[in-house]
Amino acid sequence: MKAKLFFARVFFFCFLSALCIAGMSATVACDDGGEDSSDDDADDDLDDDVNDDVNDDLDDDVNDDVNDDLDDDADDDVNDDIDDDVDDDVDDDTYPTHDEIFIVHGRITVDGQSDVVAGFGLTAPAVYSAEMIFVNRADEEETKHQPTWDVDPGEDNYCVSLLQGNYDIWMTWTGYSNESFQWFRWEALWREDLAVTQDTELHLDHELFHVHGRVENQSGEDVEFQKVWLFTEPIISARGEESFEYYDYTDENGEYSITAPAGDYFYSVDVYDEGFDVLPHFEENLNVAADLEKNVTLQSPQDLPVSTFTTPSTARRRRGPTTRSAAAWTWKMKRTA
Repeated sequence: MKAKLFFARVFFFCFLSALCIAGMSATVACDDGGEDSSDDDADDDLDDDVNDDVNDDLDDDVNDDVNDDLDDDADDDVNDDIDDDVDDDVDDDTYPTHDEIFIVHGRITVDGQSDVVAGFGLTAPAVYSAEMIFVNRADEEETKHQPTWDVDPGEDNYCVSLLQGNYDIWMTWTGYSNESFQWFRWEALWREDLAVTQDTELHLDHELFHVHGRVENQSGEDVEFQKVWLFTEPIISARGEESFEYYDYTDENGEYSITAPAGDYFYSVDVYDEGFDVLPHFEENLNVAADLEKNVTLQSPQDLPVSTFTTPSTARRRRGPTTRSAAAWTWKMKRTA
């Protein structure tokens, strides 16, 4: 009996031990399964992140390639347009070629000399300017050019590029003396219908004459610091007007000097100072064909009856007719009977 009880206890103890070992194995097995699941999730997340990064990089590369292709296409279009424009310009028959452009060059002199100040009789120091205008007779297109005066004597002082054609050459001069207050302006047509079919050398000289003299009153006294003016009636053309003006002031001895090209002129002595007790002087058709001495004795208003004085009929006298008594000192007036 005791032996049976002993074996029963042993069997029961073995059974309990087996149950405990089986439970621990099950627990370990559960724990191992949990760790594997966590590791799988982490691995999955890493794989997803790597895949996302790879896909993003691929997308960026694709976008960059597409943008590069678009930029290349745009550049190609722009270059094609530029090439087309250049080709159109080259193919345009109206665009001048080198063979159709010629050089016209030469020297401009004043009274045979390159010294403009001395040539125009200005008292130094003086300032002046000159401009050449080449007018194409076919379409009236103008090419303007300013000569260069800082050159050695005998060297060209102008050079201009022109298309083949026929040209009229105009020239405009202005000058002023800071010392004597001389002033002039001259605009003239110098050459008509110049045929430009090759490089051309053309020299232009301005032949001038000197008009000088003395201005006095009726008592033979010097009339000083008054304006003496020589000018032409403007000649109006389709291109502009041809005209000449030159004035000088008498010095302390009543003397003056004017330089002008050949022609017929209006001549006036403008008196602004009533203290001289003289009337202005005016005359028409003063012919200048050589150096000319022109002396003037101004009349006294007391020696004249009441008369009518009116401005000369010229656009340079920018005032309308004026009626005054003989004792009035008027501006650029002439006596009419």
